[in-house]
Amino acid sequence: MSTEQTIVRQYGNIAEDRTAGLMGFSMASTVVLGAGAVGVFIAIMASQIWVAVGIALVAFIAATILGSKDRHGRSKPERWLARSMHSKAKKAGKTVYKSGPVSQIPDGSFRAPGLLAATELIDFQDLFGNEGVMLWHPKLKTGTVFFSTNSSGLGLLDQDRVNRLVGSWAAFQRDAGSNARVEQISVTTQSTTDPGERLPDAIAVARQQAGSHEVPAFCPAGDG
Repeated sequence: MSTEQTIVRQYGNIAEDRTAGLMGFSMASTVVLGAGAVGVFIAIMASQIWVAVGIALVAFIAATILGSKDRHGRSKPERWLARSMHSKAKKAGKTVYKSGPVSQIPDGSFRAPGLLAATELIDFQDLFGNEGVMLWHPKLKTGTVFFSTNSSGLGLLDQDRVNRLVGSWAAFQRDAGSNARVEQISVTTQSTTDPGERLPDAIAVARQQAGSHEVPAFCPAGDG
């Protein structure tokens, strides 16, 4: 008598964006540290020890300021520059969106705001009869289409179903990579917090509907 062991695959490959510099510093901080190292070397060769110490201290402070990031990934100089540019644009009256004849567009048309002002909105209908909108850039001859998908929600998925979903996503990426007309695909994932009570309830309901009352025990929310 042989027992089959179910192999549960783990899918991941999720990595955080890292800075392009050395030892966690940004590229600007790395350049400052490199220039400071060169200055320290020249000062030491000229027997100017205190000058070398001063250069090293200034370079370290400048690299720390340039390398500090907020939760949006911006350093302090970038925030200062963005705040200054926004203040100048606000004084010039360019921060208020105006469309149509009152806008600053020469033809007085209704365009999308910001960087999308050069694009045009085109309505279309696919082969399945679904209506959609495409952002068409006349100068670059490129179009952007948005579509959304939903997860299974509270529905239970077995391992075979999960494997098929992952395989379908991999096939989509493979086919998109072999299509010369596709320039870029951007994926945005939105998630919401959950108290941890809906999943046990969903499992209990699903097992009751299946005729099995063996519901696995779950720790209450907050008990680890």
